[in-house]
Amino acid sequence: MKKLSVILKLLTFSMVIAIISGVVYLKNTLPDKFYIENGVNELNIKCVFDLSGKIQKSQDKSDSVDLKIMGWLPVKTVNIESIERISLIPCGTPFGIKMLTDGVIITDFGDVKSSDGVMHSSPAEIQGLCVGDIITKVDGVTVSSASVLSKLISASDDNNIEIEYIRNGKYDTLYVDTISTGDKTSALGVWVRDSAAGIGTMTFYDEKRKLFGGLGHGICDTESGNLLPLQSGEIVSVNINNVIKGKSNAPGELCGTLNQDCRTGKIKSNTTSGIFGATDYISDTAQPVPIALKQEIKRGDAYILTTINGNKPEKFSIRINDINLNGGNNKNMVIEITDKNLLEATGGIVQGMSGSPIIQNDKLVGAVTHVFVSDPTRGYGIFIENMIENSEMYHYEN
Repeated sequence: MKKLSVILKLLTFSMVIAIISGVVYLKNTLPDKFYIENGVNELNIKCVFDLSGKIQKSQDKSDSVDLKIMGWLPVKTVNIESIERISLIPCGTPFGIKMLTDGVIITDFGDVKSSDGVMHSSPAEIQGLCVGDIITKVDGVTVSSASVLSKLISASDDNNIEIEYIRNGKYDTLYVDTISTGDKTSALGVWVRDSAAGIGTMTFYDEKRKLFGGLGHGICDTESGNLLPLQSGEIVSVNINNVIKGKSNAPGELCGTLNQDCRTGKIKSNTTSGIFGATDYISDTAQPVPIALKQEIKRGDAYILTTINGNKPEKFSIRINDINLNGGNNKNMVIEITDKNLLEATGGIVQGMSGSPIIQNDKLVGAVTHVFVSDPTRGYGIFIENMIENSEMYHYEN
């Protein structure tokens, strides 16, 4: 009897520790803010423990909710914003991306041979410029392309030129002594990028606003990983004609032909949560579906719409294995491809699938964003809520 009593005490102690640990975990991982649909007066979250709480109305600050486990154990107070739930057309159609950057991005440095035949280290690097810096002006003149940069350097009356640049979102200025290379030309010793092109997938189309969202992540410089600043961009129609199958540590890729003459939309913003713009995209069959708020998404079966042949999207089954309510901009869900046909054709998630919409319980919950390099059957997805909220041109309407 005494032994049984000790066992019960240990079990009770273990349960208390588990509950305390769970509460601490939830406090650290739950976001400080949730959206709810207008008219709803309770927030319910399915996670390790079932959480819920009544909406507390306030006159002088935002509404809030005291989240509790099983209705009595307090966990965290979170802010609430009521919104009108919108409906969007889930797409899954491929598109070609053509984009010009705002300024030129330094991708590398190189030695410069002067007019007297002497090799010099890159003056730009010596004077403090770095890979990933965005050159915006030379001697006060806007730099719109790599060719313009070259002309401005050579046209300067003084070898000491003023360079305005952006680093980590901050503007700065420095002076660099260029090297004369002969024939009235000078050099900085930099390699730069002024454009980007590729294939992605359209996530949604908004009939009301004639807007689209795609990719689920930003278009970044391959060398520095920094988000490319958008000067102008457009999307064109594309036909998928081949697939490089993904393998462990060897990501696959959708290959296609871009129809350069068939411009279908204009890119308005390039953000960490996707690209957004205007288009007259029309579908005879696709119908709008309501978006899911992040607390409504559940672990379990779902499907994606994506195109692996031609330009018509197909439906493929997946499973949502994990949900991070307080995740970053575009890594909110861990998803796994379960559809045998898709696994046979692509090996899983491949480059070009980014933006493929994720549907669960007849709601648009998000989009595919990244593949696990070591396991192409799995990858990340973004909440549709984050795509909408974090875009620079698209906001919830109260």
